[in-house]
Formats: sequence, structure tokens, C-alpha cells
Amino acid sequence: MALPLFGLLWGQLQVAHVLKDVRGDLSTLRLLPSIALLSSAPLVLLPKQASRWLPVAAFANGLYLLVHGSRSNHILQDILVNLTIVLAAWGGAFEKNLANALRWYLVVLYAISALHKMNSDWFDPRVSCAASVSATMLAQYVPSLVPPGSSLCRLILQQAPHGAAVFEVLLPAVLLLAGPPGSRSPWQGACARFGVVLGAIFHLMLALPLPPASFYPFSASCLALYPPDAVAGLAAICPSGLAQAFWLMLPGLSLSLCAAANVSGAWSSWLKGGTFAPPFEYPPYDLYNAGVCWCFGVTALLLLLALLGPGASTARAKGSFGLASIVVIAAALWLGLGPYLGTRTYPAFAMFSNLRVEAAPNHFFLGADVLGLQTDVVQVLETNSSALLNYQVDLSQLYTPQTSEYFRAAGLEQALWICPPAWQRPESNFRVFSAPAVGLWQRLRSESETGTLYARVRRGGEELLVTRREQLRGRCRDRIPTWLCDLAHTWLGPFRSFEEDQSVCRH
Repeated sequence: MALPLFGLLWGQLQVAHVLKDVRGDLSTLRLLPSIALLSSAPLVLLPKQASRWLPVAAFANGLYLLVHGSRSNHILQDILVNLTIVLAAWGGAFEKNLANALRWYLVVLYAISALHKMNSDWFDPRVSCAASVSATMLAQYVPSLVPPGSSLCRLILQQAPHGAAVFEVLLPAVLLLAGPPGSRSPWQGACARFGVVLGAIFHLMLALPLPPASFYPFSASCLALYPPDAVAGLAAICPSGLAQAFWLMLPGLSLSLCAAANVSGAWSSWLKGGTFAPPFEYPPYDLYNAGVCWCFGVTALLLLLALLGPGASTARAKGSFGLASIVVIAAALWLGLGPYLGTRTYPAFAMFSNLRVEAAPNHFFLGADVLGLQTDVVQVLETNSSALLNYQVDLSQLYTPQTSEYFRAAGLEQALWICPPAWQRPESNFRVFSAPAVGLWQRLRSESETGTLYARVRRGGEELLVTRREQLRGRCRDRIPTWLCDLAHTWLGPFRSFEEDQSVCRH
């Protein structure tokens, strides 16, 4: 019963990716997104056919996201999960192989995220992303109960970084101790239940803030990964007839509720004090109200499964650790450890962790990269290039006035920086920033405007005037061969911006 539920949820998320890109105009569909959309339809409409259609849909949607997807953590995760589904379908024991591979992926994902949090700025409440998310929740949901500057507010904001760090160490440990599905003792079953409850509530909370502070695309993607491991399924907790009715009702019911939520805009309107204007979203899904409704529904279902379903099994899982598990673990480690290897700084599952690995790293025990590209830092002081002017964007400037005022009164630094591959609106306010030279060189490669490049920069303690892209070519360590450095310029990255004196909340 777990595979049909996973297929339904995963199919709905893949459809959302395609619908975001067509923006309601199906006439703009091209061949690849059309194939992705059609392959997901059986999962959404007939979830009990998941074993037949899930690998096909995963292949089509994985290819679509690889070609057309945005450069975001949740897109990277969806590509990995689609690859995992295809690999798990090879041979027998599809459901068991998939469940174990996804469990291993979640363990590695949360462990890497916890590793990224081990830095000095994360534990500084003034700039910590944990304090920032907590303040956003307080400002939007309970501003009168927990006013800024109150003793309770100060306690929450001061302890948020420590509590979040403990949580992100605890969650992967619990999921690891649960063992593979299908071979759990009662104690391991309890760990599985506890892990599902923790993960579901955690991701629901991250989805709740108004965009652009909401993480609902990533939360939805993570919530969908729990059903294969979320205890045995509905058949064990309800009569057979009720279970059959559930499968008939769930696709239409979930679609209707999410569509109604998005059309009405009720949730975001309530949070904005009755203002119907939709909040600004990046990436531009414009599905926040539907996304929150979906996350509430899936969280409730996961809690039902975890609390009422069976948690132990004496049957051994056959072939539960195979190619799918090996590949997804290796891929997640390669991408997640990229900031320390020097191969990329985003997306790397850093999840707004205050991490800085460039120049003067703020991590407690990691930071040096292999090639040295992240130590070749350029500070951009002034430029006429749109690619450099929009290299970084502070999404916190799009917070509601009430949220911004809460931050000010609570004494927090308001920041939510991203490095989008392209940016049109609203116009970004330029601020002096630093970035690895290779990152600037790569960004200027896509510069489409004509005219003379002008950038006043500081590199190696010397102020320079840049008029050609090649002046920003990165420098590797002396022992790195030239050919390898050239390959790194082409294939590694992307590399984000940072500040050398402190590390505020950045993607």
C-alpha cells in the first residue's frame, strides 16, 4: 500500500513542475514537458498502478527537470529521486529497494544539512537562519502572543539555532537506527514512527511562512519521500472496503482541495491581514496556498500512518540494499560535500545554513577546498553588468512590512540572499559582495548584453578595473595542472556570493 501512496504524491509534485512552466497555457507545452506530464497522469489518477507507471514517469520527469529545471535544492533532489526510482525498478523487490534507498537518502540529506550548520554564524542569533525562520513564524502567526523584544521572544530566538542543530543531528540518527523496511524489531519500528513524526512536522513548519520565506517546494518534495518507509500502510488500520474507497477518493479529493486553496488564496490572504495580492515566489510556482494545503494533508496522513499503523515486521527484506541505494548515497554525498571539496557552493543542500567556506571559512572544522578556486576571491565594488548587478538578490526585501518590523524590533539582521541564474523583477538593489573569481567568470559567460564591460573589483588586496571576462578567470592551486583547472571552470560550480566579515542567511 505504500508504493501507490508514494506514486500519487510524487506524481502530483512532478505535474506541478510542468504546470509551473506553462503558466496555465497548455499551448506552450513542448515535446519533453508534454511527455513528462502525460507519464505522470496515471500516477495522479490511478495510484494503484504505481508499480507499472512510476519508473516511466520518473525517467521522463527526471529528464525534463535535468533539461528545464531551475537551479534549486528541491529540483536537484527531485532529479536524484527520479533516478533512484528508475534504478530501484531494475530487478525484483521494487518497493523494498525504493523504500530503503529513500531512507538512506534522507539519512544522508539530514546528516549533510547538520554538518553545514556546524559554523559560528549559525549560532549567532542576530544573523542565524534558524533565528530568522523562527522570527518569521512568530511575526506571521503569533505576533500578539510573542511580541518582539519580549522575554519569550528572546528565549525562542536565542535557543532556535541550538534546538535546530540538535534536531538535525537527531533526525538522521533516528532514521538510521530504524533499519530497512520489512525487517524491523519493535524497537526499530518505534524509531521509524518517531522519525516519520519528526520529519513530517519539521517540513510542515518550514512550508508555513509566507513566500519568499516559505520552503514549501522543498518541504513537499521531502514529505513525499516518507510514505515508502512510513510503516506498512492503510490496509492494516482500516477495513478493506474503506481502504478501497480511500484510493478512489484520494486523487480527486486532494486535487480539489489544493485547487480550491490556490484559487481562493485564503491562507496567504489571512497571513497578510486580508490582502488578496499573492505573495512573491521564487522559483515562481505561484502555488503557495495549494502547497500549504498539500503539506497539511500529507503531514496528517503521515502522522496517521506513523501513530496507528504497524511498526514491526519479522519478514526479512530481500535485496533491500542495491544499486539504487549506492547511487543515491554517492550522489547526495558528492553534491552535499561540494562546498568542502571546492566543486560547488549551491545548490548543495546547505538549506540556509549561514555556512561560509570561501576566504575565511566559518565552519568549526572544515573549509579548505581541493582545487583552491574558492580561495581566489574577488570583491565586486561597482559594475555596469546586469549579470553581476543581479549576481545576488536579497529576497527578504520582499517580506511584508509587519514581518520586517518584527525583525527590526527583535534586533535581527533581515536577510535571505540567493544567487539566481537570471533575474528580472523586482529590480535587485546592488550591494558590495565577494565571490570566487570562477563564479563571476561563469556568470559573465551567459552575459547577453552588448557594450563595454565595466567592473571595479578588489582581488588579492589590489583594486582593479575589469573590462574583459578573462580578467576574472579563477586561479587554482599551484600544484593543480592547467588542464584540470580548465575543466573545473567548465564543469564545476555554481559558486555563490558571500560576505567576508560575517555570514548572514544565504541559500
